[in-house]
Formats: sequence, structure tokens, C-alpha cells
Amino acid sequence: CEGEWGTWNTCSHTCGPNGARSRTFTISTPASSGGVECTEADSAVQPGDCNTEIDCPVDCCGAWAAWSVTCSQTCGGGAN
Repeated sequence: CEGEWGTWNTCSHTCGPNGARSRTFTISTPASSGGVECTEADSAVQPGDCNTEIDCPVDCCGAWAAWSVTCSQTCGGGAN
């Protein structure tokens, strides 16, 4: 028997813990006349993790608070 694993398909995620991919085993020459069978079945699928070591970016979130009720000065150039 002769066969090989294909290339990995595209990862399902570009970052984070949930990236998954797979590849398929294809038999090119099946065993015959008493030859040794392949260790994998034709079209066997091998799953794998991917991009799990890449942290996903986290955007900053926030908003300005309401102006304070009191002013720092009673007149002329105070700040809230």
C-alpha cells in the first residue's frame, strides 16, 4: 500500500483557542497480492489544532463620564 496525507486545509480561526483544521489520507496504490495494508484508511481525516498560540486582539471599550456638577472655580476659567 502506498498513500500519503494531503495538505492541511485552512484554519477555522486566525487566533484564539478554537482554531481547527484537517487533512485527508489518500491511498494511491492499494495493497494487493498479500502486500501490507496501509495504516490509514483511504479518505481518513486527521483533525488538528491551529493558531491556538496567537492571542486575539481585544479592542478598548469605554465612554466619557458625565460632567461633574460642581466647577473648580466660581468664575473665570474653571474646569468641570
